[in-house]
Amino acid sequence: MKLAVKAFREKINTLNDVEYMFNVIAYNIAPTIKGLKAATTVTLCNHDKNMYNSWKNFKHELLDKLKVKAFELKETTNAIVVMFYDEKLLNNRLQDKRVASFLEQFGYKLDMTINEKLDILKKRYDVSICPHEMGIFLGFPLQDVQTFIESPHKECLLC
Repeated sequence: MKLAVKAFREKINTLNDVEYMFNVIAYNIAPTIKGLKAATTVTLCNHDKNMYNSWKNFKHELLDKLKVKAFELKETTNAIVVMFYDEKLLNNRLQDKRVASFLEQFGYKLDMTINEKLDILKKRYDVSICPHEMGIFLGFPLQDVQTFIESPHKECLLC
């Protein structure tokens, strides 16, 4: 496996900026593309082959190719955090009664659209490095997210 990853990295480093961005994003969000995970976040920055600029200029073409949606969560002058998501999977996740009930404490309502919920997440992202409920959007089990919130100093089992 390590050899395959090394070979992949060597190959993509020979690509132009746009092809590089496409391949890095596709590699990182593969579980979302395949419908195995509702969402994945990727941080794109200019110090990595101009991925921020490439995203700004070619995001629509990329999304058309990958057949996923994207939502820009946080942006600075040289970087952007993008959540790539499968709309059906994410909607199902957020409509789950237990998940919806949990999210209410952070201002999310069951009858909100995905975009309204993503807008709230973005606002919460502005005041927090990473809002606790982000794990819900990324598909972490509800119990894991709750335990993380209740026991912030508990050692991670896998990091």
